[in-house]
Amino acid sequence: MESAAPVKSIKYINIPVPWGHIAEKLQFGRRYGDLTVEAATALLTRSITPVENGRYKFTFDQRLKNVIDPLRDFHYIIETIKEHPVTCPVLMILGNESTLQQEYMQPVLQQFKKQKNVIIKVVDGNHDVHNVQPENVALYVSKFLINKEGKL
Repeated sequence: MESAAPVKSIKYINIPVPWGHIAEKLQFGRRYGDLTVEAATALLTRSITPVENGRYKFTFDQRLKNVIDPLRDFHYIIETIKEHPVTCPVLMILGNESTLQQEYMQPVLQQFKKQKNVIIKVVDGNHDVHNVQPENVALYVSKFLINKEGKL
């Protein structure tokens, strides 16, 4: 039996990854469009963990724990924002090709727009614009991070 051809490895974790299989699984489970190889690599480095027998499992990215769940009642979310407004500087970057961001989330976004500390920018791209086309968000993120008006 011939050995399999070498596979790409994710350079940030020191384990060989059967790239084609994992990338295929990642793409199959997506809801928001295609990913570039670079974007998939970045996502996979923080989203998989090795298990026994050279297999891998997808893990939950803990940084996503506190996202707004669009399936909840928007009335509840809006009332929460009104009663307990976010007080730190906030930058929200939305992709103009994302139906979720441009249509469904509008009531929540309208409430955020009323807050002086929230900046909302719309750029060319889909739900994963920050990952797929980072050049579309880099300028806004840089300006936001160097702004010294925040009280952090």
